[in-house]
Amino acid sequence: LYAVLDDASASTGGVSFAAYDAVAGRWDDLPAPPMPSSPPRLWHPSFLSRRHPLQSVAVGGRLVLVAGSTQSLAPALPRPVVFDPAARAWRLGPRFPFAPRRWCAAGAARGRVFVAGGVGAGYDASDARSGATWDPASAPASAAGWEPIPPMRDARFSRDAAEAVCAAGKVCMVSLRGRGAKE
Repeated sequence: LYAVLDDASASTGGVSFAAYDAVAGRWDDLPAPPMPSSPPRLWHPSFLSRRHPLQSVAVGGRLVLVAGSTQSLAPALPRPVVFDPAARAWRLGPRFPFAPRRWCAAGAARGRVFVAGGVGAGYDASDARSGATWDPASAPASAAGWEPIPPMRDARFSRDAAEAVCAAGKVCMVSLRGRGAKE
């Protein structure tokens, strides 16, 4: 079990991470991850009552960070950042096959990470409909990359915050705002 924490004193720009050790019955702080760009933020002074999501998934025992927003509200991660508990270390995954995102849906099924929808530096319908999948247990980042998934039928789905719900080997995107299509 992993936790993404809002921590103003963290070296990663306000975000820290912890893992629950069920055997010892305690939470352990994780080392600071290497950030390939400006670190993601969970809040912004212009949006006092709204938290910014940091899309992350747990897959194959690893914590994978896939998207977030910087202080300037730009996409924070051009590639995933992966924590491996066996090595107690972070590594960078392969670059995304699309523009970096924020406010996308991220989920895990069958040992793979799925990322879909969202917006880049600005809204683009083709970006909002696209997605990809990746196996974080594969060889180093330079050897194995992301595989595109079929585009979503409706780009309206990506204009609002979306979540991914995973069950029975399937990833379903869910948005409770508006009347947009659900996929």
